[in-house]
Amino acid sequence: MLFFDYKSLQAQVNQRTLAANYEAYALEERQLSFLNGREEPVDVLVLAHDWCGDVVANLPLFGKIADRTDKLRLHIQNRDPDNQDIA
Repeated sequence: MLFFDYKSLQAQVNQRTLAANYEAYALEERQLSFLNGREEPVDVLVLAHDWCGDVVANLPLFGKIADRTDKLRLHIQNRDPDNQDIA
């Protein structure tokens, strides 16, 4: 799931804050040079829920990085409290 899909389809509590944090992050090319220099992309699995402050603060940054480079593949999965394998 892309960051924008998560923000628009899954996030119910903090949509505005997720969007504001995304807009607030400014990335420079030198910050992306490590990822852009890789041969293979990096897969990042995010177990998220929109009520979590860490998700609201950090997921927009990962979303912006993924939008700026094809070397980061962001996989967002809602954290399911009923699934004890990932709870």
